[in-house]
Amino acid sequence: SAFENRNGKIENDADIRIFNEKNPDSPMLRGFGIHGGGYYPDNDWTLGCIAMRDSEVVELYDYLKNNPENGLGTLVIIMD
Repeated sequence: SAFENRNGKIENDADIRIFNEKNPDSPMLRGFGIHGGGYYPDNDWTLGCIAMRDSEVVELYDYLKNNPENGLGTLVIIMD
């Protein structure tokens, strides 16, 4: 993938720690990234993340921030 070409393959927690040391402004957690920017079915621009409308991301954030750990580890079900 384009991400792997730029950053190398991320296969385990040690790889995540190395990535985070090199990229302190955009640390990686485990799992999928969920971010705004819109959904474009004819253009896969997310590099494997889940893209949502900005308003939907705000709604999700508002829900998660009131959960323990600010929502970290909360089950999020992605449906088509």
